[in-house]
Amino acid sequence: MSGKREEAQKVIEHLRELSVHEYVAPYNFVVIYAGLGNKDEAFAWLNRADQERSYLLTYLTVDERLDKLHFDPRFDELRRRVGLPTPK
Repeated sequence: MSGKREEAQKVIEHLRELSVHEYVAPYNFVVIYAGLGNKDEAFAWLNRADQERSYLLTYLTVDERLDKLHFDPRFDELRRRVGLPTPK
């Protein structure tokens, strides 16, 4: 979101390397891909977080970093699967 695309890519690479040896929450990837505007990757990682039953998905509707995803139909589907209420 800050326009530092190259730095964001480096963070993604670092997280991927780190995940070989230890757990890295999928939500970390979600935030970065959402910031880069890569919705497909963001939703792929959101689905992975859902499969892992990540508690971080409780922030799905209040995390401002994900606001750009709210208008995608996949967001409402995921929100329902996670069991979060419909926003007012």
